Amino acid sequence: MKKIIVMLCVALLLAIGVSAAETVIYQNDFSDPYSLYDFKQYRAEWTIKDEALYITDGGLDPKAPKDNNYSHIVYQSPAPLTDYIVEVDMLNMQSSAGLLFNVQQDKVGNGNSAIYGYTFNAARTADFFALGSGNQKGGWLDNINTGSPKKDIYPGANIHLMLIVKGGKIGVNAINIDTDKSVYSYTYSIGSNAKKDALFTEGSVGFRVILDYQGKVNANNLHFDNLVITTANETDIATITGYKVPAPVVATRIDTKGIVPIYTNNFDDASALDEFAQFYGTWEVIDGRLYLTDVETAADSLCLYNGKEELKTLKDYVLDVDMYNVQTQGGAIVRSQIDQITGKGSGSDFRGYFTFLSFTGEKGAIGLGDPSGGWGGNLEVSQNITKPGANVHIQAAVKGSVITYYLTEIGTGKILWAHTEAHDYWEQGTFGFRLCTKIHETGLDNVSNTSFDNLVISTFPGADKTEIKMTIDSLTATVNGEAKTLDAAPIIRNSRTMLP
Repeated sequence: MKKIIVMLCVALLLAIGVSAAETVIYQNDFSDPYSLYDFKQYRAEWTIKDEALYITDGGLDPKAPKDNNYSHIVYQSPAPLTDYIVEVDMLNMQSSAGLLFNVQQDKVGNGNSAIYGYTFNAARTADFFALGSGNQKGGWLDNINTGSPKKDIYPGANIHLMLIVKGGKIGVNAINIDTDKSVYSYTYSIGSNAKKDALFTEGSVGFRVILDYQGKVNANNLHFDNLVITTANETDIATITGYKVPAPVVATRIDTKGIVPIYTNNFDDASALDEFAQFYGTWEVIDGRLYLTDVETAADSLCLYNGKEELKTLKDYVLDVDMYNVQTQGGAIVRSQIDQITGKGSGSDFRGYFTFLSFTGEKGAIGLGDPSGGWGGNLEVSQNITKPGANVHIQAAVKGSVITYYLTEIGTGKILWAHTEAHDYWEQGTFGFRLCTKIHETGLDNVSNTSFDNLVISTFPGADKTEIKMTIDSLTATVNGEAKTLDAAPIIRNSRTMLP
C-alpha cells in the first residue's frame, strides 16, 4: 500500500513549488482498466486491477534467463515530449523497476532492453537507484550514475518517483513513501558522458520491470499508481532534485478522557445492521458479533453507518470497537464520505481515514482513501506488534486536523501501538469497518473469521454547545462558524443591545 506523500500528484507538484502555470499532459490513476490502451506492452503482459497498473507473469519468454527477464510498457504519446515532469508511485517494489523516459516510440521492440531511451530505476537487489541508458541498437548501454545502498530502499518498499527533463538536463528524485526520505537524487546533462549515454533528447514515458530476480518477484506484486505528466515550462530542475519531504507536523495527542457516548452497537441481533450500508460483500450478525461472511470480486469489503444524518456528518469524535481474531488487513473507518460511494469501484472507495492492522496481521497502520475513490496511502505504519489471530481494541479519535490511534490487546490491556498525526484531508464523515477478504499467498482470510463487537461513538465534552456571533447593524451571523442570515440585525437602543 502506498503512503501519502502520494497525495494526488498534481497537488504534490504544486506543493513542491512547481508553477501553477504548468499544464497536465497526461494523467492516470489506473482506476479505469480501459486506460491500458493508452500504452503499448512489450514482452510480458500488464494489467490494471485494484486501481493500479501491475506487471503479470503472463507472456513470459520461457527461454529467457529468469533473473534477466525484463518487460516494458510505453505511453503512446501523440507527439514527442521535450520539457516535462513525471511523477508516479511505485508500490511494493521487489526488484529492479522504474521509469523509462525520452523513449523513441517508433523504435521500441520486444527485446529485453529494446527501450531506446533512458531508465530511472531501482537495482535488481532493490537497495539502490540508478540513472541508465539503452543504446541506439535496442540493447543496454550502461548506468550513467549509480546511487549507494540505503536502508530506506529494500524489497517491498513504496517509492515515489519524480523526474524532470528540461533544457537538455535530467533531474531525478526517489522518495521512500513510508519513511518520507529521499533515497536517490541526481542531475545530469544529456551528452556529458558519451560512453554511457546514447543521446536521447526527447520521447515518451513508460515503465520497465524485471519479473523475477533470485526469488524477488515483481510480477503480480509491484504496481504503479498516480501517474502524472506535466509541462516543465516554468519549473526549475532544482525544484525536483532538491525537493525534501516536509517534516511532519507535530501534533498533540487527543485527550479522550471524559468523552460522551452518543451511539452504541453491541451487534446483539440482525437489527443491529439496519442503519448500516454494505459494499463489496455481505456482513452479518452471528452470535452477537459482526462478521464479513461473503465477498464479491473486490479485495476489500466495507460496512458503514448510514443512519441519522447528524452521525453521518460528525466532525470531531472518538470510535471505540473490539476486533477479534483478525487475520489480515482489517480495521475501523472514520470520517467516511459514504454518499460518494458508488458500490461499483473497490473496497478502497471509502473516502476517509482507516485505522487498521496490516496485510500480515502484524503491524498497526493509519491510511486514507483519496477523493477519486482509490487508496490514498498510509500515513504511518508500525513495526511488528502482534500476529494473525489477535484480539485487539481500536480507538480512533479525530479532532480538528489531528488523528490519534490506539491499538490495545484485549485481555491484557497492553497498548500495542499508539500514533498521533496532523492530517486535514477529511474533515467529517461517517464511521464503520473495512476488511480485506483474503491474502492468497499466505492463506490468511478474514471472511467468517474476523469479527467486531462493542462499537461506541463518543463526542468530546462541550461538543454540543452552540456558539453564535452577531455584529451590530448586520444581518449576517455565524453559528458554530457557519454563516447565517438573520431576520433582523442586532441594534443598540438607549445604551442597550437589542438582539433579534
